[in-house]
Amino acid sequence: MNISIKNRIALISVISVAILSLVVFIAIYQSLKVSAFSEIDEKLEFEATKHIHELIFKKDTVYFAYAEELLEREHLEIEVYPIYIELVDTKKQLLVKSENLKNKSIILESNSTSREIFNTYVSEEPLRQIQIPLEKNGKIYGKIAIAVSSEDTLSVLKNLKNNLLAIYPILLLITFFASRYISKITIQPLTKITDTVSVISSENLNLRVHEIKGDDELSVLTKSINGFLDRIHASIEKEKQFTANASHQLRTPLTAIKGNLEVSLRRKRSIEEYEQHIQETIDRIDRLNLALDNLLILARIDEDAKSIKKEDVNLVEIINSKIKLFKATIEQKELKIIVQQELYTKMVTTNLYFLRIILENLLSNAIKYSLPKKTIHIYLKENKETISISISNTGGNLLKEDVKHVFDTFYRSTNNTEKGYGIGLALVQKAAKVLAYEILVELDKATTFTIQIPKKQLP
Repeated sequence: MNISIKNRIALISVISVAILSLVVFIAIYQSLKVSAFSEIDEKLEFEATKHIHELIFKKDTVYFAYAEELLEREHLEIEVYPIYIELVDTKKQLLVKSENLKNKSIILESNSTSREIFNTYVSEEPLRQIQIPLEKNGKIYGKIAIAVSSEDTLSVLKNLKNNLLAIYPILLLITFFASRYISKITIQPLTKITDTVSVISSENLNLRVHEIKGDDELSVLTKSINGFLDRIHASIEKEKQFTANASHQLRTPLTAIKGNLEVSLRRKRSIEEYEQHIQETIDRIDRLNLALDNLLILARIDEDAKSIKKEDVNLVEIINSKIKLFKATIEQKELKIIVQQELYTKMVTTNLYFLRIILENLLSNAIKYSLPKKTIHIYLKENKETISISISNTGGNLLKEDVKHVFDTFYRSTNNTEKGYGIGLALVQKAAKVLAYEILVELDKATTFTIQIPKKQLP
């Protein structure tokens, strides 16, 4: 069964108001009923006390001291406030009865030995009466009953009940339509949100729902939806960027590999020439694999950052392990690497995976772009707020205007003659951002990259 939100809210409101108003109406009715009968009961108690004091108990009987005056008084008061009085002995024999009762009787058959107040009818006239056993010195002499008409009270209560029953459905109808109208106004922002979200597609992911100010549920909802759209947008942009990057990086080496193979097939060559072409193809494939690895790391680095775990790491050991990684290239270029330390502690609390990305790429660049037979300096220095790792090399031909773009993906200096894809430093920048490290670049006689590790991350 499909029910709109407006009708659902209205229905819930009606049910709630129906239950609440029913409880309130019953409480009002019962409260007035108790109050009305309490007033009558007080009058009956007063009359009963007054008349009991006028009784005379003698031997086995009881009678009024001034029966004639009593009957005359009741006769005079009948039109103003009719009170019915009846007195019987223990054998249920009538002793005294007020004239307004005529041939009617209000004494009910009862074996109760305590006073009772209850409603009754005499000749279809509703009465409220008190019935009291007459006792003196432990002996029962009979009963006295005093009654008063409750017709007006019952009429008022009946009118009240009828009015409440008439108001009840009207109240529910008003509640339903009022709730429906209010809910329509309330869900207008939701309708606008739905209209906005329904037109958002991959072509216009920049659209956002209008954020509602405040701290209520609608405000939280709009912010959550916009946050969700931001994440989707970022994810799709990342996918587009990765596709563009991969296409850009794969096209050139694949074209070169294809050209190499086509040249090899144009004419018969010697075994040495084939081996040379095959080796060149293998080198290009190796570079292609490295580029793909870097592209994949670059694409998922943000996802990896969400589950980042930190551990205590020895900086000197990590740097030495990375130097050994490039041992063959270092020996081939006859480079010398000097590591200098000014540290109170060699340990930092960091994420080893991201720290390796930073050190490996910076050291790889320093070795790649360093002039042969030169020295690469690695400085580890601790000051008041940070631990810094500086990697300095001579060569690379990096220009001052290149510094602001050096961390851009695929950026390569026009003055650079070394083979590369311009991905390494982009990886360094992203990894540093994840770890909240700062990377500084200095150009002088040497090119120096410095990693600033905040001391707040130290153990």
